[in-house]
Amino acid sequence: MKKFSYLVYGLKILSDIECSELVALDELQEHEYDVLIEVHPVSSEIHERIEDGWYSSYRHESMWFHIPEIATYWMQDRNLISIELCHGADLPMAKQYLLGSCLGMIMLQRNMIAIHGGTIVFDGKGVIFTGDRGAGKSTITSALRLKGYPFVADDVSSVEVGQCHFIHPGFPQQKLCQDAMHQFGYQLD
Repeated sequence: MKKFSYLVYGLKILSDIECSELVALDELQEHEYDVLIEVHPVSSEIHERIEDGWYSSYRHESMWFHIPEIATYWMQDRNLISIELCHGADLPMAKQYLLGSCLGMIMLQRNMIAIHGGTIVFDGKGVIFTGDRGAGKSTITSALRLKGYPFVADDVSSVEVGQCHFIHPGFPQQKLCQDAMHQFGYQLD
């Protein structure tokens, strides 16, 4: 099976699933990745739990959840995501859970925090603007980017907690409402 290599949240990803939403890397070797995403059956223990009516289990080293008619996802040991797709599953929907919940759980296992907000660099430090949906996070980061402040991320950033804290970007795209796009002079053709 062909493997795809990506960078997101500061993590090098080697994946069985193509994710055009992510920044592509040159082909990673087996020993070069931080996280492996594989399409692979989950454990029989997880299947037994699902048959008993469970839909999830969360322990620091092993987290799993089941979305009926889509997939079962199993995150292990800070570096492995196993996905067992249901027969006839909608792959774009399965990818939404992979790129959202699964990567979020891997970040938790790695002592990283995912923050929903726009991020820029100000005076050599990362600044994350958070707020409710529609509060103007993307508009603020876009305005600051146009004023010359380096843009890091629009929607989600991860904060790596340790001796020094680092902010890593999520997806390389920016979401703006039409009003803000007109205000900044973007062509909407």
